[in-house]
Amino acid sequence: MRSNEVVDDTCRVCKASEQESVKHLISNCNEFARSLYITRHDNALKCFVWPMLHMFGLVEKCPIWYASDKVKPYYKNEKIEFWWDVPEYTGRDEESVHPPRPDGKLKMNVGKKIYLLEMTVPWTGNRTDKYMFKSDKYKRIQENLKFENPEFTVDQITLVIDVFGGYDETLADNVKKVFQCEKEVNSVIRNMQKSIISSCANLSRVFKIRSKLE
Repeated sequence: MRSNEVVDDTCRVCKASEQESVKHLISNCNEFARSLYITRHDNALKCFVWPMLHMFGLVEKCPIWYASDKVKPYYKNEKIEFWWDVPEYTGRDEESVHPPRPDGKLKMNVGKKIYLLEMTVPWTGNRTDKYMFKSDKYKRIQENLKFENPEFTVDQITLVIDVFGGYDETLADNVKKVFQCEKEVNSVIRNMQKSIISSCANLSRVFKIRSKLE
C-alpha cells in the first residue's frame, strides 16, 4: 500500500477472498489456523498446565513460559489425574466416531472434583461471545462425567485471552479454580500474555517471509 502498487488485497498467505488485514492475519487466516494458531493456543495453555502439574507433584520442574517442552497425554499420582488433548466420550452414539476433544481434563481425588479444561484465543471484540460458547460446549461431557463419577463435582475451567493478550475478570476467576495464591494466579496470566504477544511477533515474521516469496 505504501508503494501504491496494490491491485489485489486478497490474503497472500491463504489465498482466500478475505482482505489482507491485521485482524485476518492474526485471527482468521485459514493457512495459519492449521499451524501457527494451534501452536499459539497450546503454548499459552502450557502456561497454566505446567505450573499446575508442578504444584501437584506430577513434574519435577516447571518449564519457563517459552520452553518447547511437550505435555504428555496423561499424568497420574495419588492426588490427581490429568489428560491433555484426548477424546472424551459423552455416551451418545452420534459422537462415537469423532468424539469431542476438550483441551484437558483434571480429576482431583482430594476434594473430589473434576474439571474440563478449555482455552481459546479470539479476536479482541469476541472475548465475551467465545467465553459463553466455550463454557457451554461440553455440557454433555460434564453430564456424562457426573453420571460416571457421582461422588465428584464436575465443572469447567474456561480460559479466554485475546490475540493481543487482553482479558477480563473471567480469566482470573477460572485460574483460581486451581491456583489459590494470588501471586501464582498473576504469574500464570502474565506468562500467558507473554506467550500470546510473542506469537504475534512470530506471525508477523512468517507473514513477511511468505508474502515476499509471492
